[in-house]
Amino acid sequence: MYEDSDWLKMLRWSGVVLAIILGAAYYVFAYTPNTSGRSVEKTASNSFSVTPTEGVTSITPRSTLILGAGIGLPAPDFSLPVLDQPETIRLAQFKGKPLLVYFWASWCVPCRLESPYLEKAYRAKKESGFTILAVNITSQDSLQDVRAFVKEFGLTFPILLDKTDSVSQLYLVRGLPTSFFIKPDGLIQRIFIGGMSNEQIEDFVAEILAP
Repeated sequence: MYEDSDWLKMLRWSGVVLAIILGAAYYVFAYTPNTSGRSVEKTASNSFSVTPTEGVTSITPRSTLILGAGIGLPAPDFSLPVLDQPETIRLAQFKGKPLLVYFWASWCVPCRLESPYLEKAYRAKKESGFTILAVNITSQDSLQDVRAFVKEFGLTFPILLDKTDSVSQLYLVRGLPTSFFIKPDGLIQRIFIGGMSNEQIEDFVAEILAP
């Protein structure tokens, strides 16, 4: 027979074990990139700290140690092929220029809504050195749909193909669209998860154009 104190000890230990299991499950979930093929709304997790009014996120030190992508830190370098072009573009070749690294897919509704604004900003500011690298999550898309999307919106900035999710995982992309605004010195100025308005895009581009 167990005494009352023994039962209390068992209950306490059961609670500890349950807490460890739940904590481990949450840890795995929090650091698993979105692979559902669906757009994910802006959310806060232990991986991000969010300013709700602007949707700006910065990656916490734990995430930074894993991926090296966060506000105020250098944007991780990568190389990807360009849609229907023989060339490969590397992020490092744009050092010294303001840059938007934009993760998207053709099925992403917010991507469709903001694409005209992105093209407008690109055409207005490219003479100032501004560039958009639109990284398509090709592992969750099709080249036919990507081509149709680009044609529909008349996109003229480079469309890069992330066929293996390697770059989206490097940047800890959890939902689409996700935008990384990078200053000429290569440091990440702003990270935005979700669709942006025309005014927000203009303001965020102005931030990285500023001396």
